[in-house]
Amino acid sequence: MVKKYILLSMMRILKFGDYLKKIRGKVSQKDFASIIGISQNHLSYLENGKREPTISLLLLLAEKKGVDISYWFTPDFVKKMGKKESPPR
Repeated sequence: MVKKYILLSMMRILKFGDYLKKIRGKVSQKDFASIIGISQNHLSYLENGKREPTISLLLLLAEKKGVDISYWFTPDFVKKMGKKESPPR
């Protein structure tokens, strides 16, 4: 059971990076990073699944998205991350 939870958590982190790219859309990494108050380098690490998002970043993104921070931990978000979607252009 613990291994399954860890695997699910890792999948969510990697998929969060894909979702972050989708939120960013056509905005450059440099501009988006400036908007959310992190470095472009850190944003790249997040998008590529090499770093985990902090609670403060999740709070900021939830505020910008107009949802409660609990959104990132709901089954709806997990289901959305499990869908095969083409990468944003």
